[in-house]
Amino acid sequence: MKKYLLPILLGAAITASADPTEFDFSYVENEDNFAGVQKKDTYDVAIFLPGAVFEGCKVLSVSVPVNTGGNLKNYKNPGIFLTTELAQKSDKSNNPNIGTYPASISEDGLLSGECGEGYTITSEGVYVGYSFTVSTLDRGTQFPISIADCSNPNACFLHTKATTKAWDNIQATNGWGSTMSVTLLIDRLPERDVEIYEIDNPICIELGKAASIPVTFMASTMEPVESIDLDYAFNGQPLSLHYELPVPTTPGLGRTFSTILELPVADVKIRGKEDFTVSKVNGKENTSENATKNVMISVLDEYPEHQTLMEEYTGTWCQYCTRGFAALEHIRNNYPEFVVAAYHNSDAMQVTTNYPAAIEGFPSASLNRTIICDPYYGTETYKTKLPIVDDILALNSVVTPWSVKVSHTWDDDDTLTANAEVMTLGGYTDKTYQIAYLLVADGLSGTGSSWNQSNYYANTSQRSDYIDEMNDFCKNGKYGKSSVKGLVFNDVVISTTGIYGVEGSLPSSLDPEEPVTHSLTFDLTKIKAGLIADKNKLRIIAAVLDENGTVLNCAKNEVNDYEGTSVRILDAADDENAPVEYYNLNGQKVNEPGEGIFIRRQGSSAVKIAK
Repeated sequence: MKKYLLPILLGAAITASADPTEFDFSYVENEDNFAGVQKKDTYDVAIFLPGAVFEGCKVLSVSVPVNTGGNLKNYKNPGIFLTTELAQKSDKSNNPNIGTYPASISEDGLLSGECGEGYTITSEGVYVGYSFTVSTLDRGTQFPISIADCSNPNACFLHTKATTKAWDNIQATNGWGSTMSVTLLIDRLPERDVEIYEIDNPICIELGKAASIPVTFMASTMEPVESIDLDYAFNGQPLSLHYELPVPTTPGLGRTFSTILELPVADVKIRGKEDFTVSKVNGKENTSENATKNVMISVLDEYPEHQTLMEEYTGTWCQYCTRGFAALEHIRNNYPEFVVAAYHNSDAMQVTTNYPAAIEGFPSASLNRTIICDPYYGTETYKTKLPIVDDILALNSVVTPWSVKVSHTWDDDDTLTANAEVMTLGGYTDKTYQIAYLLVADGLSGTGSSWNQSNYYANTSQRSDYIDEMNDFCKNGKYGKSSVKGLVFNDVVISTTGIYGVEGSLPSSLDPEEPVTHSLTFDLTKIKAGLIADKNKLRIIAAVLDENGTVLNCAKNEVNDYEGTSVRILDAADDENAPVEYYNLNGQKVNEPGEGIFIRRQGSSAVKIAK
């Protein structure tokens, strides 16, 4: 797995000890890699143990590998902590509300500590974590935080005292889980307790087509789970599934496993709720109190089109950002239905640095504001010429209950109104959803250093496994220079109005299939000079966000009906009082440059410096 930089349920492992009432819990089984840090700071890492699974368990101790590189002196103040609340955004200190406890780091890099007399988990659950301070960065970047790929949403949270301050859900943004192991004490494990942990609700199916529905189960058992029986109904027909696990679970709490549930073709429209019940475990009656899940099923003439929101983070000063430019141009030429937007940093096209996703360097991209990845290589899951396309196609293929439509109206020459219509098949009660808007522009270009794109690939040979747009930036390509002049930039975010979600744009409760309309007005006179080359080259994006800011679905609308063309000339930027920022050649922001070559940015000006 690639090493990523920070200053930034697939099965949880439980290993029984000699004492049958004591066991070690971890969301991942094996150490896979280490996340890196580039700043001297205090780092807090936590996992969450939900009360629904762990209520009544007593937390005894914590242990986790720490990659010290043999330099224990660089890692100070090790400790462990328990809390039911994570620090808020501006909090520099973690301030756990249950307790902090001393820990130590061994010569072979194991941080461990005991939680006093232990803490009994209540129904609200508990965050269990460890801390240490990086006191010296003697190698520029160090990789102390032990991680592995993991899909459990509770598997890794990160807090830093000086760098980001707020807690970040690293599992949601990077797909990582901490390899932390928590020793728990419990009176007795359930004999056979399996429930449905995750299933689409509502299940949306197109009329006349069969459906494959992923289902994840969670087991808390004294014995390995080898098989389960699931009883359910569809279109008035009772059905059942007997599933033999390829690899039985191990005893313990919170073990998860998944399978695919096949639903037959429905020849009539259906809308109603059905019970899905895990009736047997290993051929015996399931003892879970949560064995049944009530699920809405909708069979429709046509279900909503699902579009992923890809947001790129780039800058003309960033020499690696040419691959993001190439990716967006390829998508523009070959996948015009995709919804993309680009945020520029420290160049003539910058409108904000308060990004809607937690990125830590350039180039970066976010998919639906949760998956942070490279704008060209994506999540590195697919081995194709442009892997991020396959990431987007995979996300688009997931059925969504949310429908989003967006249109526009011109109120006058400089007032553009976005009109969104949102509907959900399942309805909801007492939930917080919002509509976010983006205004993007195509055809942007200009003169001066702030418009010249730095290009790392100018000395790289063209490759057969590159897309054509990428080879253009390589040696002998039409843009094969270290500084490319005259590029035309598309999909550029030009307004901050509405990009983080509009409060009150969706009601707290909504009936199934009840449309809601909302409008947002853009005052084009307030757009930064130079960012509207042509009023017929604008685009409006509307997206539905959940309470965590995750994009559930989105849509776009081309603005191409303005009567005439409006060109705005870029004013000379007033850089004199702009803040100074430093970046290394990998696009990572640094507080103060050490030895080596760095990029110094002030306003729209960028120069390389050597120390």
